[in-house]
Amino acid sequence: MAEASEKSHNNVIAGTFILGVIAMGITVLIVLSGWNPFVEKKTYSVRFTVEEGIDGLAEGSKVKIGGLNKGVVQSVTPIFDMTASVNRPLDSILVTFELDDSVTIFSNAEVTRYLPLLGGSAWLNFTNLGGPTPSEPDAKPL
Repeated sequence: MAEASEKSHNNVIAGTFILGVIAMGITVLIVLSGWNPFVEKKTYSVRFTVEEGIDGLAEGSKVKIGGLNKGVVQSVTPIFDMTASVNRPLDSILVTFELDDSVTIFSNAEVTRYLPLLGGSAWLNFTNLGGPTPSEPDAKPL
C-alpha cells in the first residue's frame, strides 16, 4: 500500500500536469484567434452606400491591407435618412473597425468588401492607404 508521502507526491504531479494542460490550451486559443494584447489599435469608420452593400460583412470580420490581416470589424450600423418625415429610408451603412496602430491611412484611402466564393464571412481590404495629393499636399493621416 502506498505511503501518505507517495500519495501526496502523486497528487502534486497530477495537479502540475493538469495546470500545464490548461495553460497550453489557453495559449493555443490565443495563438489561433490572432489576439495580441501588445499591439495598439486605432478605430476608424467607413460608410458604404446601400447600392454597394455589405453582404457577408459582420462584427468580427477581418480587415486586411494588401491581403494581410491588420484589424477587425467592431460594428455594422445602418444609417437612416433623418430628413424624411415618415418612412425614413436606409441612407447608408457605417462600418466601424480597428486597425493596428502601425498602419497610417488617409481620407483618400480605398477600401473594398470582398466576399469568398464558397461560404465564410466577407472582409474589408485596403488596396490603397491614400496620402497627400497634388490638390492636398499637406494632407494629414486620419
